[in-house]
Amino acid sequence: PPPLTMAAWIICLANFLSAITFTAFESLGVMYEQDEFFEGDPGAATLFWSKILCFVGVLGLVTNLFLYIPIVTAMGLKGSIAFGGVIASVGLFCISIPLNKWWYFGTGLFFVFGDNIMQTSCNTIITTVVDPSQFGYAIGMMTLAINIARAFGPFVFGPIYEHVSKTLPWSSNAVFKLIVVALCCSVKEKTQEAAEAAATGEAVKDDVPVQKERSIVKESSLATLKRALSNASSGGLLTPGASQEFGEASEFIFGLAQRRRSNKKL
Repeated sequence: PPPLTMAAWIICLANFLSAITFTAFESLGVMYEQDEFFEGDPGAATLFWSKILCFVGVLGLVTNLFLYIPIVTAMGLKGSIAFGGVIASVGLFCISIPLNKWWYFGTGLFFVFGDNIMQTSCNTIITTVVDPSQFGYAIGMMTLAINIARAFGPFVFGPIYEHVSKTLPWSSNAVFKLIVVALCCSVKEKTQEAAEAAATGEAVKDDVPVQKERSIVKESSLATLKRALSNASSGGLLTPGASQEFGEASEFIFGLAQRRRSNKKL
């Protein structure tokens, strides 16, 4: 396949940084609460951590299935990345302030809510910076970056937690989230309509036949995107076939959101 654009590699880097921050929450969360709130008692800490994970799973599922599409329709992909990124960053910073276990519980869910919105849009925005024929390759490289982050994140933050500071992993990851926002917002999007217009040398027309065609596929596209997001919210990886569906459906949703914003301006 042809090489990916610089914008695609920037998105891959952003997803790497975003994924590596979540590994700190997964790998250090129970140790942090054990040390700070349960006086080293592993039994009580593990029980409380299991409750947090239960709420995290439900919150992630509800956010991605029912809240994400309205948010991205209203704000756009970059707007949702900034919105979720700021929330996740604030949540991580608050986690670094160990007040009590319920503060940790609430700020942890606050972080997960923002991270789900941000990470879903970070995964989706790559479809707006590459040609549709490169969706599979681009999403594959992005998934590779995420897997590398999830594999090596604990090896990076574990020694920092044990030998440097118990709060540094959280505060540093809060900064990483803001860097991810900056990286994603810096790329120039290339929608499918713009790519077709550049290829034909003609202006894109927002005519009735196109709108009818999109209204026909709207329901199936939304269902496909929900299935992909549901898989992502559970921590699963997209298969090659699902990656293609994810790219096509997310491209449709993003185009629909752009058209709605344009109509509002008119």
